[in-house]
Amino acid sequence: MRTDGLFERYASFDELRSVCAAPGGAWLSEAERRELSRFRDPARRRAWLCGRRLGKQFVLETIAESETEKLRVESSGLGVKNKSGSQLSTVNSQPLKPSRVEICSRDAAGRAVRPMVKINGRRSGCCLSISHSERGILLAVSTNPGISVGVDLATSAELKPAFLKTWFTGKEQQWLQNINSQLSMTLWAIKEAVYKACNAGESFKPRRIEVFRSRWGRFWCRYEGKDLRDVCDIRTRKVDGQMAVTVVVAKSIETDDRTDEIESLAGHGVLFSNAPQPVHV
Repeated sequence: MRTDGLFERYASFDELRSVCAAPGGAWLSEAERRELSRFRDPARRRAWLCGRRLGKQFVLETIAESETEKLRVESSGLGVKNKSGSQLSTVNSQPLKPSRVEICSRDAAGRAVRPMVKINGRRSGCCLSISHSERGILLAVSTNPGISVGVDLATSAELKPAFLKTWFTGKEQQWLQNINSQLSMTLWAIKEAVYKACNAGESFKPRRIEVFRSRWGRFWCRYEGKDLRDVCDIRTRKVDGQMAVTVVVAKSIETDDRTDEIESLAGHGVLFSNAPQPVHV
C-alpha cells in the first residue's frame, strides 16, 4: 500500500518565539478565536496559538509538496508561490496565506473532535494531528485520503502506580512491572496517538487501547477490541529530549481479531516523507 503524502514536523518553542508573540486576531477565523477563548492559562494559550500557526503553515507546505499542486512555499511571507515565483491565487483570486486556512478541534456543538482543516472555506481532505509539550510542537499531515495519522509527545517521567492501575490493562501493567518503568510514558503516548488516528467521534478510553510488543520489538495494538497489526504502523523515536510517537492507520482496510504474528504497514511500503525537523518561521 502506498503512503505518499505523509509529512511530519517538530518545532521547539524557542524556534517559535516570534510566532507566539504575534497577535493571532489577523490570521484566526471566528471559530478558531472561540476555541482560543476556552483557554485561560497563558501557557496553554501560547501553545495553542503556536500549534495553530505552525499547523497552518505546514498545511500550506504539504499542499505545495503534493504531486498535483507543483508549488513551493515562500519561507518569509508564508504565502504559496508557483514555480514561476508568482503568488498562487484561488478561484476567487485570494492568495493562499495562513488566514485562508482554518484548523478547528471543536464541532458546532463545542465537542472535541480531531482537527478539521478548511482551506478558503472548503473542507480539506488532509488528515492533521497536533501534539503539544512543554518544549515544543509535533505535527503530522497526511494528504493521502486512505491514510489517517496521529502523533503524541511524552517526557521521560514515570507514571504513578495509581495512574497505571486506572488507565492501563492488566496485561500492560504486568508487562511494565518487568521492564524499565519509564516505558510507561511511551505506552501512554502510543495510546494517545492511536486514539487520534482511529477515533470517529468516540471519547478517549485508554483501557480500550491495548499496546503490545512483537518478538521483533515493534509495537502494535488493539483498538476497541480490534487487532490493528495489519492496518497500523507505530513509530517511536527521541525528538528534543522527548519521546515522539507517530501512528499511521489505513482507513479503508477492515480489522479483525487475529492473534497470529503478521507484518506491520512498514512491511508494505509505509514511508515517512519528511522526518521530524525544525521549522523556520
